[in-house]
Order: sequence, then C-alpha cells, then structure tokens
Amino acid sequence: MTESEKVYCDKCGEEMVALDAEQEIGMTCPHCGWGWVTSFSEAYESDVTDYSIVISANTASMNNVKIISEYAKVNYVQAKKLIDMPEAVIFVGKASEIIGVKEELLKNNINFKILPDFPY
Repeated sequence: MTESEKVYCDKCGEEMVALDAEQEIGMTCPHCGWGWVTSFSEAYESDVTDYSIVISANTASMNNVKIISEYAKVNYVQAKKLIDMPEAVIFVGKASEIIGVKEELLKNNINFKILPDFPY
C-alpha cells in the first residue's frame, strides 16, 4: 500500500488495517480497536454459479501456451493440445475467480467464451 492509499484511525491516528485481505469489507485500528465495515459488495462476489471458460480457435504461441497452462493447470504439451482442439474447457470457477481469468485472456487476445452466460 502506498503512502497515499493508507488510511488512519479517526480516534488515535494509527494506520488502519483491512479486516479481510481478499475483500474490501472494512478496516480496524490495531491500536485502539476502532473501525468500520460495509455491507456493500459487488454482485459477482456473492454469485455461487460455477462458470466454465472455454477456449476456441487460438494460435499456439508460446505466450498462449503459458497462459493456458497456468489456468488449466497442465504442462505446456497438454496446453498446446488444448489450444489445438476446436473447443476446450480450461477453467471452472465462481464469478469472483472467473473475472481475473477473463481479464487475462482478453488482455492477451485469446478467444474464449464463458458458460453459462457471464453477466459481469
């Protein structure tokens, strides 16, 4: 966290710490215990649907092989085989997990679809 992102306690001036490292749900002061929480969360954070990422019609460049290998949790040879298939499921997860994979695939121009339809 950079200096400009730090939050300080309104009561004692100590640096606040996050209640949960995974989600921004609130902060607390380790010195005096003062803190705050929020009930707001993004819709995808509570979505319990299992989504599948399916790749299709991609080029087996080394970069694509590395990325597919990482998300499919297979070695490079197996990743290349997945890329060469007409369609292949490379990842299954909840919406909160799918979002990061989706961003990475888009950033690297990898063709994919998410099933069922992904509203986020």
